[in-house]
Amino acid sequence: MTVGRSTEVSQRERDEVKRIIKRLDQLKSDRANFEAHWQKIAKVVMPFDMSFLSQYQTEGVDTDPRVYDSTGIHSNELLASGFYSLLTNPASPWFDLSVANQKLANNSAVKRWLADVTRIMAYEIQRPQSGFTTSLHEGYRSYGAYGNMCMFVTEKKDLTGLQINSLPLSECYFAENAEGQIGSLYRVYRRTVLQLVEAFGKANLHPEIVKAYDDGELSTKFEILHVVAPNIEADPLSIKAAKAMPYKSTYVDTKHGLVIQESGYNERPFMAARFYKASHETYGRGPGSNALPDLRMLQQIVSTNLRAAQKMIDPALMIPDQGFVSPISTKPAAINYYRTGSMDPKGVVPMQTGGRPDLGLDIIKDLQMRIREIFFVDQLQLNIGPQMTATEVMQRTEEKLRLMGPVVGRAENELLSPLIIRCFGILMRAGKFDTPPEELMQPGVKLQIVYTSPIAKAQQQVEANNLTRAMQVLTPFLSFDPAAMDKFNTDKTVEGVCSMYSINPEYLRDDSETAEVRQARAEAQQQAQMAEQIKNAGIGMNNIASGMDTLGQMEQ
Repeated sequence: MTVGRSTEVSQRERDEVKRIIKRLDQLKSDRANFEAHWQKIAKVVMPFDMSFLSQYQTEGVDTDPRVYDSTGIHSNELLASGFYSLLTNPASPWFDLSVANQKLANNSAVKRWLADVTRIMAYEIQRPQSGFTTSLHEGYRSYGAYGNMCMFVTEKKDLTGLQINSLPLSECYFAENAEGQIGSLYRVYRRTVLQLVEAFGKANLHPEIVKAYDDGELSTKFEILHVVAPNIEADPLSIKAAKAMPYKSTYVDTKHGLVIQESGYNERPFMAARFYKASHETYGRGPGSNALPDLRMLQQIVSTNLRAAQKMIDPALMIPDQGFVSPISTKPAAINYYRTGSMDPKGVVPMQTGGRPDLGLDIIKDLQMRIREIFFVDQLQLNIGPQMTATEVMQRTEEKLRLMGPVVGRAENELLSPLIIRCFGILMRAGKFDTPPEELMQPGVKLQIVYTSPIAKAQQQVEANNLTRAMQVLTPFLSFDPAAMDKFNTDKTVEGVCSMYSINPEYLRDDSETAEVRQARAEAQQQAQMAEQIKNAGIGMNNIASGMDTLGQMEQ
């Protein structure tokens, strides 16, 4: 017997669905121009992702046969791998939690709790079950090609951990808030009957979907719209999650005009990042957009060059008129018959067109080099020559990283920070962390994220390297005026350098411990000085006594 939700829809629900669909239509219209642009990029950078060419892509289709050079594809893959390894490498810590108050940050209890929380978060985010490592690489490919990526973070159904997914850009429609950030997500996607029943249950689905499930038509797909938007009427006292939480979640069965689920989120569950962004545009642009003219030209030049090479390798033939009995065959070991006396003395000769395929090679190499530069291949690989000195390596690295600064900053702001905040909230509510120390429970205390990825470390070490060079310049002055070091706050310098090189805070003493060590050293030095003074006083007394003895002997 077919079971499902009632097909009777209240006026409030009809109005809500109508409002949502109207807003979706507006967002689709706003994105239409970008879709045409993304189609052109997809052909030469991500030919396996042609979802913008049709509403729903057929799985397993061949790539575009008109792609003759894979430089764009390979460069985008290197960009994605570079971001993955230098920005979010799971093999090494890439973020820490801290507090702005330096005194509070040096507190031993606070440091231990923050270190434990960071360790637990890193494990939960990067464990295979979360999907972080695989999904993030997919997102980075979209980030480089289209300049946009979208991640989605939620709890696993069994509440055992995090579930992190990369959403296809073709399914996502963005809306900016008043601050210029992506505040709302409209996602249109299709799911099979089996997936819908697993996700929402029979009781919340339309009878048509339930009937398809009962009839075994499990692969039949239906379109679903998922809307995540700020809840401007949030009521923390409401017993309904959709009204109590800061973000509202609504799932709509677009075919039947039904709201199949309403809920909410405590944090923004999606992270929409833009590679570059124009002030008047909602969607971003990436290296794929900048390299598109070179990519299209490269395909044309390579195609032309291939045709020229084919003409030289397998040229057209010139044969005598009426010389052969049947059409000539150029296959190996072929036999061709001709009429006696009809053959030209020269026989069959190749036709020379004068083609020069070699002339296009320089143009091809130049285009390939420009495309790799646009995709930051050189910056992300940080190539070091065998004959380079340490100073040259340092200067080369600093130069490359300065070029990556704006890109990395936007990725941290729009992607990584919201992701860490979302994961922290989920794990905190799941009881994964110990109770925070009382110092962190004070009003106004906020946690802050410190990035320690390889590229973040390299950028921070630029300052450390500058400090090193400054000390090298000042060393000659210190030889004749040691008081010049009084200008340096050595404690702050040590803490700053250790932070730049991401030294574990547990390796450093806090202020109280440092004061105790210095007091003990001062007392030891004082005792040593007193002992030396006593020793010197004893020697002096002995000298006086010896002098008195000598004087007495002289008087006698």
